[in-house]
Amino acid sequence: MATSTLIPLLVPVLVGLLAIAGARWNATRLEKTKAELAFLNDQLGKLYGPLFALNAASQAAWRQFRQRYRPGGVFFTKVNPPTEADLLAWRQWMTCVFMPMNERMVEAILGNIHLIEDSEVPDCFLELIAHVEGYRVIRHRWELGDFSEHLSLLVFPKAFEANVNETYELLNQRQARLVRGISLRREAR
Repeated sequence: MATSTLIPLLVPVLVGLLAIAGARWNATRLEKTKAELAFLNDQLGKLYGPLFALNAASQAAWRQFRQRYRPGGVFFTKVNPPTEADLLAWRQWMTCVFMPMNERMVEAILGNIHLIEDSEVPDCFLELIAHVEGYRVIRHRWELGDFSEHLSLLVFPKAFEANVNETYELLNQRQARLVRGISLRREAR
């Protein structure tokens, strides 16, 4: 068979093979994107979304608490210490509002540590866990009627809010790009 008669037969075969390879490459890329999107959805739904919402609610509750109790300054000072009524309000808010939200944040972190965006657990996450554990001791003392201490030895980490907010926003943007990419690929079919 001459080369000139083989070429017309081979062209459709080559085009077909290229089409199959292209479809397979596109399907693999789409599956990879879907897996990445599923992981992002888990990060947002199980870790960073709850942390973002709980932290925002905690900050809003804290602002309301401070507007009502000892506004305009530091709550605990040696110069102007809180009154017994202030301390009672502190214990109630810590027990009923702040600690339950903080404990839920810790549960979200510990239950979803595999979803953390960085390769290492951020220091502020570890500091939050230590802060909450420190308050467990204080709260236990309160339950026993010992009101000699009102603060955990470890403060709420200042970097926590910025870390959670920045990561939440970054993941939301990445999620939106992936969803747009999947939608565009589906429309192109």
